Amino acid sequence: TIVQDIGFVEQNENGDWQCPRVTTLYQAIKCPEHHYKVPEDQFDQQCELRGLSCPKEKGYSCYCKPCVKAFEVDLFQLDEEKEHMTDAALSIMGGCDKMSLCGKVEQGEQLKFHVQDNLNRANATLTVLVHFGQETRSLTVTN
Repeated sequence: TIVQDIGFVEQNENGDWQCPRVTTLYQAIKCPEHHYKVPEDQFDQQCELRGLSCPKEKGYSCYCKPCVKAFEVDLFQLDEEKEHMTDAALSIMGGCDKMSLCGKVEQGEQLKFHVQDNLNRANATLTVLVHFGQETRSLTVTN
């Protein structure tokens, strides 16, 4: 059934179906393979970012695309427009494809990227390698 597919009921070790033990609906959401749950602090912004209204004054809770199809880590080149966007808005756009050109810059200018860890790992380490023809350089990462 659909409630099984989306993870609102789970099968226990006895084979019985039951509701998961959670304190919020956000905790109960299970995403399909290669999809990641949007961070909880961005969860309630997803409908608004898509131009959909939710009458919260009536006590409704609206959930629009709580899961996004993404890589474990998404990379976004930041330009003047994207630099002021929220993580939620960037997630809707999607990051760079793997092994693709993700940014370009003219000599003497800065190139900025935003990295989104969709697994929300604590203490993740980020290493940046840039390839110039046959040469590879390691770059310093700043916050």
